[in-house]
Amino acid sequence: MKAVVSKDYLDALINIACEADELIVELEDYDPRAGQALRARFARWFEVIDRYAEEQERRRIAWH
Repeated sequence: MKAVVSKDYLDALINIACEADELIVELEDYDPRAGQALRARFARWFEVIDRYAEEQERRRIAWH
């Protein structure tokens, strides 16, 4: 099943994911096990956002 989501919403999710990733990196410096556990919880979300970013890059390249 594929959901249709607005670009603004996806961009907001990407920004949140980037912030979360930065916080996870800081947590991993303080407590590696807790950071890894949190990263595992976010893994699917990061995967979906990475896929979206790759699609956007392909479209941008194809446009030029």
